[in-house]
Amino acid sequence: LPSTKKEGGETAEKTSSTPTTKKRKAGGGSTPKSSSTTGSHSAAASLADVPSLDDPIEDMTEAQYDNLVALMEQFCKVPLLAEFSRPVALLHPELIPIYSKIVKHPIDLGKVCRKLRRRNYKNTRELRLDMWRIFSNCIKYHTHQSNKDNAVPSFISISLHLREYFNALWQEFMVSSEGTTTKHTTTTNNNNNTKSQKAMAKMVDKRTKDRLSRKQAISATYVSSRCLLKMANAITTFLQNGGCVDCLDVDTIMPRYSTSRGEFIDENNMEDDVEEDMA
Repeated sequence: LPSTKKEGGETAEKTSSTPTTKKRKAGGGSTPKSSSTTGSHSAAASLADVPSLDDPIEDMTEAQYDNLVALMEQFCKVPLLAEFSRPVALLHPELIPIYSKIVKHPIDLGKVCRKLRRRNYKNTRELRLDMWRIFSNCIKYHTHQSNKDNAVPSFISISLHLREYFNALWQEFMVSSEGTTTKHTTTTNNNNNTKSQKAMAKMVDKRTKDRLSRKQAISATYVSSRCLLKMANAITTFLQNGGCVDCLDVDTIMPRYSTSRGEFIDENNMEDDVEEDMA
């Protein structure tokens, strides 16, 4: 955390400026332990700010549900999901004797989609853990020592690739552009609320870095006309919504854009502009 690093830096500066520290360094004696102590305190403070599975989480909102449906629809377009879409017992029943000994909590993509469609997930964390378990089960099975004969190394790389792609989609669909979704809700536990806000802030920072790396990779890639049209439509929708990507974004960051007028409009004239766009 910035505050922790600042305090640690000040402690180190104060320690190094004291005469006793200079004498120890000049005499070749033992160095002060303030840096290691500060590092341990920094690590403990960082871990204290990380939400755990035991922390309560708010129920899934309608906007989050809609975004999860859109996320899974996008994810299921990947052509590498044949072995993950159904239970192993149906796809490869001959592997069940050894598979059941290695994987204690089997789950497949079809089950996740059914639970989502039936609204069996109480919050977003439950679905995210189920998706991660799909990939971890595959990696665990193909890296287990007792399964060297049936292991397929390519499935390990596929699982890692799918997990990375799912995490990237999660950043875009489930992380609000405003940086946090807790300021519009009430939480009884202030400590857990602070943890969620800090974790969300870290996710926003990581998304910014990941976007930059993807942008650098795409800069050397040829984009088809169909992809360019989708990008143009997305930018137009973004401007029309006043800078809101989806329903998770509540506050607008710019005036709304009118395609009929070809200019930004004031909120007072928004209703008239909507009628013109519909006409």
